[in-house]
Amino acid sequence: MLRAAISIRCALSKHYSFPLTPRYAPESMVRRLSKSNRLSDILKSHKLHPNIVQEPFLSTPIRSYSISRRLRRGLVKNEKKEEEKAKEVSAIFEEWLVKHGKVYNGSEEKEKRFQIFKDNLRYINEQNTRNHSYRLGLNQFADMTLDELADKYLTKNVHGKEFL
Repeated sequence: MLRAAISIRCALSKHYSFPLTPRYAPESMVRRLSKSNRLSDILKSHKLHPNIVQEPFLSTPIRSYSISRRLRRGLVKNEKKEEEKAKEVSAIFEEWLVKHGKVYNGSEEKEKRFQIFKDNLRYINEQNTRNHSYRLGLNQFADMTLDELADKYLTKNVHGKEFL
């Protein structure tokens, strides 16, 4: 979270002057944004639109808030949210395994497939937050990488080129 906030600060520092010394500016900005309850909104926006450079609404919160107990409470809440998200993704994976009748050879294989599943689920969620004319969802291939999918389901023609 701090890295994302620093990258936002770097993008903003080209357009806005900060009253803080460069050494303390990133930490102070994160504290101030967290206190204003805008940090998570800004980070989400920055993930969806990483090239946003001009965000004038940030100048007031960045300059005006100080360190407080709310920051610590906010960080604890974020840690709990991450824990809850991890449990939710794990439950989704287990339901998906049952629905598609998947069984893996050992816990290492299952963990590898779970990591791939999480990456694919993250991609699906990112794409569905955009205003496409379609929506993505989980199917029987959600535990496979694109390379594995291509190797298993695409065939080679006479010239060695892939086709469906």
